[in-house]
Amino acid sequence: MSTTLLLNASRSTLMHASLANLTPELLTLDDIIQTTTPRQQLPPELLLIIRGNLLCSLSADLIAQSAQTLAAYEQSLISLLCADCASYNTDIYGPNVWDWPWDQFSGPCLCRGDIDDCLKRTKEFTDKVTQLQCEADKSIHIKNIAPLCRRFSMRVFFWNCISPVKLAG
Repeated sequence: MSTTLLLNASRSTLMHASLANLTPELLTLDDIIQTTTPRQQLPPELLLIIRGNLLCSLSADLIAQSAQTLAAYEQSLISLLCADCASYNTDIYGPNVWDWPWDQFSGPCLCRGDIDDCLKRTKEFTDKVTQLQCEADKSIHIKNIAPLCRRFSMRVFFWNCISPVKLAG
């Protein structure tokens, strides 16, 4: 009798957990765990328990930071529209900005006079995953957490793993 174990995780959860593994805190703790010295204060088993708890905490912090970033981004998108257009989109498509037809949205509404100024400030993101990827790259400053060769291979490996994932969420 064979037992199949499955883990159902959203792309967002997987991405944040993977990014948490690249933070300076976890990389430093990994180095401590891998370094065996006769005077090591804690056994590796306890260090692994600490690592698991730290991973959960860092993942939760990254998720909270992403939620704040997405909320700010949603507000910046809504601010590109005049009150009438924002009200129309909310009434027709609902309050969730991500349900609006962004394939038809290319910047500020034509009702406003400051279109050129708004276009300069507008960042073009078509979905929240792209926004999360960009913000996550900026927020953990990957260039500061590992040597160049390790940093490049980890970043390429991470995005190659995340891109094809088709999980719930």
